[in-house]
Amino acid sequence: MTIQWGHESLTIKAQPAQTLLELPLLGSKWRPVDFAEALAHPTEFPELEKCATPEDRVVVALDPSTISKGFSLPSLLGRLAITGISESQVTIVLPANASLASLESLRETAGGCQIERHDPKDPNSKVILGGTRAGDQIYLNRRVVEADLLVIVSGTRFTPSEHSPASLVFPGMACDPVLKTSGGEVLHLLGSPYLLTVVDGPRGFSPMWTAGTLKAFRQAKNRRNQHWHAELQEPVKMVILNCSCHKGNERFCSWARSISRVLPLLENGGRILIVGSDSDDENSWQDFANQIRHFQLSENNEQVAFDITFRALKRWSKALEKCSIFILDSMPAEICEDLQANKISGLSNIQKLASASGSILLMNDPDKCSVKPLWMN
Repeated sequence: MTIQWGHESLTIKAQPAQTLLELPLLGSKWRPVDFAEALAHPTEFPELEKCATPEDRVVVALDPSTISKGFSLPSLLGRLAITGISESQVTIVLPANASLASLESLRETAGGCQIERHDPKDPNSKVILGGTRAGDQIYLNRRVVEADLLVIVSGTRFTPSEHSPASLVFPGMACDPVLKTSGGEVLHLLGSPYLLTVVDGPRGFSPMWTAGTLKAFRQAKNRRNQHWHAELQEPVKMVILNCSCHKGNERFCSWARSISRVLPLLENGGRILIVGSDSDDENSWQDFANQIRHFQLSENNEQVAFDITFRALKRWSKALEKCSIFILDSMPAEICEDLQANKISGLSNIQKLASASGSILLMNDPDKCSVKPLWMN
């Protein structure tokens, strides 16, 4: 079990009676597959260019998080061009919560493609897909429903920040979503869309892409579970969150989300150790320090409940009722004190904490991990 912090690394030495579990699980070999390779070798399904005709209108429902994981619009357009489909016949639809940065990033390589962000309030984008088994009508993005060829580009669900093909189209592309309807049921009503799915690689490794229909998605899901999913028989005494880097309150919000997810895995009175960044801009935490003081004055004010940072602070406060929190990060010491957390100064202190804990769970990139507590079944 090795932890990296800046240019330093620490291999935790386990005692004979200790139980150690590290995610991702690397028992099986990881083989990265880039986007172009997946398109060239789909899973037991024809290549994309054989699934269309020259007159087809192609719609790409795109999870914007895949843009940073190797999604290549030129590779996709190149495959469609083999069939005779021009860029003007291709529309890319992003979910309603897609950022402006995602839109701008796509426009740089879009050529003659149309790029839209789904607007559930636009009556012109609304069309009935069909009825559910419960008798409810499903209203979905018009372009997605009326496409001759629908290509869905997504990840596999780990956390609320990641999408499956089903959740990307519903509720991601929905108008007036029916809460009782599952994304899987909507995906079935859409027929057989072409699925391109990405699975994150372990730290330092490129991701793996799959192409095809639901069988390809299941292959991606199985690969994700092999590496990023584990089952616990009993609560652990210490969870180490080896987090990726953000700045200031963005980093804290990421920590708080991870803590809220792992809290059910921890014994009462247990410990959570956060390993963050070893360097920071001097002013990156200043706004956050002001927000902490505001939160302390406004903790019972319901008007702040929708602010992301305030929600994170509430999660943090709830965690402190159950466990102790230790932080190895460049966060200023006074902010650490305001958060009622224990700031540690180096990797050597982690070994001391680990030696005093009977069972330890280390989660590298915790936002990508999935752990099931079997005692809660």
